[in-house]
Amino acid sequence: MFQKKSTFLLNPYFIFLPFLLLFFFIVFRLHADAMEGDENRYYEFAQNLLNGFYSPPPPHINLWSGPGYSIFLIPFVGLKLPLITITLANAVLLYLAIIFLFKSLRKVVSFRHSLVFSCILGFYYNLYKELPYIITEIFTVFLLSLLIYCIACTFLDRSRKHLVATGFLLGWLALTKVIFGYVILIMLAGTLLLWLLHRQNKNFRMGFMVVLMALITNLPYLAYTHHLTGRFPYWANSGGMSLYWMSSPYEGEFGDWHDETLVDVNFAPYQDSAYAVDLIKKHHQQDYNEVYSYTGIEQDDAFKRIAIRNIKAHPAKYIQNIVSNAGRLVFNYPYAYRYETYHSLLRVVVNGILLTMILFFMIPTILNWRRLLYPIQFLMALVTFYMGATVLVSAYPRQYYVMLPIFLFWMAYMAQQSIKLNFNFSKSVPGDKSH
Repeated sequence: MFQKKSTFLLNPYFIFLPFLLLFFFIVFRLHADAMEGDENRYYEFAQNLLNGFYSPPPPHINLWSGPGYSIFLIPFVGLKLPLITITLANAVLLYLAIIFLFKSLRKVVSFRHSLVFSCILGFYYNLYKELPYIITEIFTVFLLSLLIYCIACTFLDRSRKHLVATGFLLGWLALTKVIFGYVILIMLAGTLLLWLLHRQNKNFRMGFMVVLMALITNLPYLAYTHHLTGRFPYWANSGGMSLYWMSSPYEGEFGDWHDETLVDVNFAPYQDSAYAVDLIKKHHQQDYNEVYSYTGIEQDDAFKRIAIRNIKAHPAKYIQNIVSNAGRLVFNYPYAYRYETYHSLLRVVVNGILLTMILFFMIPTILNWRRLLYPIQFLMALVTFYMGATVLVSAYPRQYYVMLPIFLFWMAYMAQQSIKLNFNFSKSVPGDKSH
């Protein structure tokens, strides 16, 4: 009886239950029964899927985001459930993300390390503000945690069913955050090369099969976008606009994105908002007039064409914007024509600690790369290619902290392998003559 009670208390679903209650409280406290911004787009795409299509037909093609999250929304939209049910699902997904991270960690580190690093995910308050909204970030964190667990099962337990699940999850991740589609292509080439060079290495063969499975998962969607656009592979038509703003050659602009009206809502609370709007229109209205003379993917092409022209003409400024982009990813700073508020300090504290830990653990990772478990190598390659691609286009903190499950899995493993802490002094302290 005591053993059964002890087992129950050590069950991760019980251990992390307080986080679920906290997440529910946040949703009930902050949810507004209305949609705004990106929320409308994901919901409308789910409605489109229920009606048998995703994008309107040419020439008004809309492939601004992949269908991964909208597929998840189909039951809520089809049953016409209240909007709060979706945000309550966010609470459940984040709770499950903590549990699957814990279950993954238990395969490679001690119970104590697993508990500590899983709780870091639960206490990471930057994610809390995403809970009340119908957007992809919480869903992405869940997919990544489940992906880590399946990767651990695939390569440590040699589970074929988990290999298929891993490829499917990686593919669904690309359908949710389309930048992973291009990461998959890079990793497909890399894992194939490693397998050809080391034919006896089962990890390299299985790694290639995982990435190939991820690409296969995306093929129906890529066939659909090919039918609409005549291009392959084509995940989304939103990249050109993001690259355009990253290529901005003007002083005082740092590669951050602005909307199609050039009247950015971020200007509104600040005293110089009218001046900022006038200046940004002076810099970009002519380009926008050209771009919006097109429709659909031709707009995306026009943005890319102007962006490449800017980069070629001002390569040093593009590099500066990349550095600024990295700052926005981690610290939500800098932005063009915008004053900062005290809210940024909250992000600086926790992300500063996280960044310090990442830089610290990079040293033993590089020194011991060949001795690392293959799941760690695979995930670190995934996050490296993702972050490398992300800094090239306009990026924001949410694109950084969604990778937190991978960072925590890696850091927990490295901490157990390379760090030994002793908080108690020895009885005999050098230089102490009192004994």
